[in-house]
Amino acid sequence: MSERLVLTALAVDDADEMVAVLGDAALYEFIGGGPLSLAALRDRYRHFLAGPEIPGEIWLNWVVRTECDRAAVGTVQATVSSVRGRRAAELAWVTGVRWQGRGFATEAVRALAEWLHAHGVDDLSAHISPRHHASAAVARRAGLQPTGEAHDGEVLWRTPVAAKPPPTDGPGDGPTDVPTDGRAAGTPARKGRLPLSRTGHLRRGATATAIALSAALLAGCGSPSSVPGTSSTQTPTTASTTSTSTSTTSTTTTTTTTTTTSPSTTTSSTITTLPATSTTTACPSANDLSTWSVQRLAAQTVVIPVDEGAVVSIRPEIAAGAGGLILFGSSAPTDLGERLQSLEASAPGGIVPLVMADEEGGVVQRLANLVGSLPSARQMGATMTPAQIRRLATGIAVRMRAEGVTMDLAPVLDVDGGQGPNNQDPDGTRSFSTDPKIASADGIAFAEGLEAGGVVPVVKHFPGLGGATGNTDVMSASTPPWSTLQKVGLVPFQDALAARLPAVMIANASVPGLSSLPASISPEVITKLLRDQLGYDGLVITDSLSAVSLTAIGYSVPAATVAALEAGADMVLFNADASAVAGVTNQIVSAVASAVASGRLPRSRLENAVAHILLVKHVEVCRPA
Repeated sequence: MSERLVLTALAVDDADEMVAVLGDAALYEFIGGGPLSLAALRDRYRHFLAGPEIPGEIWLNWVVRTECDRAAVGTVQATVSSVRGRRAAELAWVTGVRWQGRGFATEAVRALAEWLHAHGVDDLSAHISPRHHASAAVARRAGLQPTGEAHDGEVLWRTPVAAKPPPTDGPGDGPTDVPTDGRAAGTPARKGRLPLSRTGHLRRGATATAIALSAALLAGCGSPSSVPGTSSTQTPTTASTTSTSTSTTSTTTTTTTTTTTSPSTTTSSTITTLPATSTTTACPSANDLSTWSVQRLAAQTVVIPVDEGAVVSIRPEIAAGAGGLILFGSSAPTDLGERLQSLEASAPGGIVPLVMADEEGGVVQRLANLVGSLPSARQMGATMTPAQIRRLATGIAVRMRAEGVTMDLAPVLDVDGGQGPNNQDPDGTRSFSTDPKIASADGIAFAEGLEAGGVVPVVKHFPGLGGATGNTDVMSASTPPWSTLQKVGLVPFQDALAARLPAVMIANASVPGLSSLPASISPEVITKLLRDQLGYDGLVITDSLSAVSLTAIGYSVPAATVAALEAGADMVLFNADASAVAGVTNQIVSAVASAVASGRLPRSRLENAVAHILLVKHVEVCRPA
């Protein structure tokens, strides 16, 4: 059980309710097929409960229900088996259309992942369409990462070695405490987001696409029948393709394979066909960062500023491998998507740039004429619930994504009640609340909504800019003292990291008591605090390195870039007139290359930065064995 949801063991009679949950044709946009009749769904659930024909394999199936009224909203599934002596599980999930965008999928999948980890199953996997960014967000929040392996157009996501999901607010159970009341024990109370998730089908001899758990591996944890929602076969029988290919199937829209006919038939819907690379084979040179030139690595860390009406002007920088671009302006052209698509065609190796915008709401919006206007964060915090904020952000994100914008430099998690934004107060109405817990809940809801709509959120400005002595764009400034920041400004960021949000922007203010340098170039802030102490291993982006807070202490943009990378940042922002963009970009790349050549900046740190960038782009990074 989690804060909002209860997981109950699947029963045949659940089909009577689930037939409506799975009955919307929109659910099948990505997976093909269509809604099943009640009789067909009951037959499928009987098949699930009969169990697999492969000895030692277990099928786990739960219905996801709301805590408040026990209404069914979807299912989560796991197929558990032993793979090369390890306990392995493949995950699958589905949320009905009317319940999408509320974070139910993330919450349920993380509950299941935690339950599996508590019972000694650490190798979790799922297959996800590369086009379904919402499903990818759910998988990442459950601790999975994309690999270089693909089947039927779906990318295999998997937990890194020894990786576990983040700690939750509720107690976990021990490895021998197997619940028998139909619930997953130790489920997280943390909230998540995402509209719809995936269903998977098993492949003979592989860890399935739903979460897999092995009966034999649960020795000492009770018999397989004591595990909620499980079915197992204790004696060997003929292992047929039909039994393995349907063990955990239900219907979802965040993945591309599902059983859509009788329990003995599996239908695959291919969305995008990827090269069938495998992490067990030789590393493809295109994805091996050790083969990249220093110049190409350096270019990937740079975000190019451009007016949204003139994106084609930076084609040379994109062709040279720039990792991102940021849109400026207040009235985007109606054909922005087409222009961006044309621009991205020039990206080397097909690794397109992240397309960024500041779509916060209120006075900070770049695309309002295309995606709709947003209220300020302060207004959202005062008048809307987190669920309402999440749904609003999802709608905006869907429209952003349709225009080719893939990353939103939002939300602001700073805790501030000033009159800004202005030269004295950089936040003001950009902040959700003066209460750190409200700022946290509302900001994370906004970020989760963006992810649900297929846009990468970037929380800012770490470690907390609320109450700063000034606006770092125009003056040197500092945050409140570190002793105060730990109790107030840092809190929303700690919550965001626990929620496994994918990207963080670093402030340009110094932090009295922690760092005399601006945070964006401070090893104490980025490496020691964010990376080491808080355990964050996601993408780190600087605020604009053209800020006066940096130039005032002698840092040019190229010099600040090197310092930021040294400190642990991965991508850098800067501002420049259109006529100067090419020159500054070349200077940045040259400065980074020189720092690597001199030994000041280890090449391994640069490769690490690029690996973080490519992970957010869902590009597999590998190195030769």
